Amino acid sequence: MQTSLFTRLQMGSLLDIMRNAYDLLSQCDIKMPEQCSGVLLHHNLQIEGNDRYADSGPPFLVLLHPALGPLWEVSRQKFYGGSISMGSELQLEIAEFLWRNVQLDGSMIVIAENVMGSTRIDEMVSPCYSMGTGNMLFPCGRCKLQNVKVQNKGINWNSGDNIYWKHDVQRFEALKIILHGNAEFEATDVILQVPSSAVLLEFGSAILAFPSTTIIFTYYGICGHSGLAVDLNPIEEKMMDSGSWFWNYKLSGTHIHLELVEF
Repeated sequence: MQTSLFTRLQMGSLLDIMRNAYDLLSQCDIKMPEQCSGVLLHHNLQIEGNDRYADSGPPFLVLLHPALGPLWEVSRQKFYGGSISMGSELQLEIAEFLWRNVQLDGSMIVIAENVMGSTRIDEMVSPCYSMGTGNMLFPCGRCKLQNVKVQNKGINWNSGDNIYWKHDVQRFEALKIILHGNAEFEATDVILQVPSSAVLLEFGSAILAFPSTTIIFTYYGICGHSGLAVDLNPIEEKMMDSGSWFWNYKLSGTHIHLELVEF
């Protein structure tokens, strides 16, 4: 079936976003599906231009919220190491985020409902200021992933109902982390295997998964295997505004350097 001009334009725009995501993350020592000279590889199909891309679909889906930067110099300091395999999906609707040596094979979606903090005074407690910097802090969701493997079946790339430029896709499985208010999710040295379910954290709560083997999330709870340690804790009152950690921005000439501040 002939693809309409409108759809081709939309798909071409998405291709530009995927190319930008490749350029950004590959500079962070994150192994991505091969791309060279503007050519993307999707399974065994070379996508040499937007016309062919419109009929074949992208090699991966990576959608990053502008608040992660918006400057690439800032975004690059929040990511380092790991890999994103062919056909994987990464959606980050979050600003306070740390990726260190994460291997993604499947779909991972992280959504902070307050990406940059509260938009109404009555939604949250009042803002505070970071120590010694004068930077105003608004309570917002945070996610920290270190030495983590995310494994699931991800997107059904063979579905005829997928509309990639709308990010309307059919999935077999996905890890979806939803952070309300100032909720936090942190995982270290774990394998996250998710049979199509979501982790929902309410305002004032934090979940930590640390040195272990595998964590399997189910829709109504969390089950641990092989010595897994999982804690679901309330955030301390003194950290309600600032969170248990935040990025401190420092200017050095014309450059911006980020420092991870932990309490």
